[in-house]
Amino acid sequence: MKKIMFNDKCGLTDAVLQGRKTMTRRAVCLPEYWHGMWVWSFAFDKQSCSLRLYDADNLLMEDPDTGECAYVNPHYKTGEVVAVAQSYKSCGYTNEWVVQHVRPNSNANYNDPFEKKYPGWNNKMFVRADLMPRQIRITDVKVEMVQSISEEDCMKEGISEMRTGYGYEYKGKYCIAYCRFPHIKDAFADLFDEVSGKALWKLNPYVFAYTFELVK
Repeated sequence: MKKIMFNDKCGLTDAVLQGRKTMTRRAVCLPEYWHGMWVWSFAFDKQSCSLRLYDADNLLMEDPDTGECAYVNPHYKTGEVVAVAQSYKSCGYTNEWVVQHVRPNSNANYNDPFEKKYPGWNNKMFVRADLMPRQIRITDVKVEMVQSISEEDCMKEGISEMRTGYGYEYKGKYCIAYCRFPHIKDAFADLFDEVSGKALWKLNPYVFAYTFELVK
């Protein structure tokens, strides 16, 4: 089983577990070069390969000279059940349970603190997927450029309307009416950059957009 991580700083793990977030967009990992050509379409001063949608959930790179193709596939497939990554501590496990079920870090010394012996105690990057108590099922996968997101999908990404009704927000970013996020896409753009990297929204990369549901 695979695992998937959501940003805790922005409250996204909680949003998933509470059913407020049912979509996630992940930038497509593309090679910088392919067949000696640039892949990224914004490198206008370079010879670029053709990059286009092949079907609903795959990208196709094509060499314009030879016609040779390569597919870029999503990390998760429709119907796949994926573990929601959480630290062992946030899962409610005890130290004794972790010692019994998790192999310790081979580089740790006897006198090292518990979190160094078992890095998954505080860091969900190192947890085992099969030990995670919560899971989601991928119900749909599509490819699009991130700025093509609809307002409906922004809400599914965890953006919510402010209680005053004069703007949009997401947990971790409090905004004032008509100030920070007057439009729903502004809120998502800020969230996307917060999670994916500074100014990535402006580059408008291709993303895999996963729709999911909680199953456990």
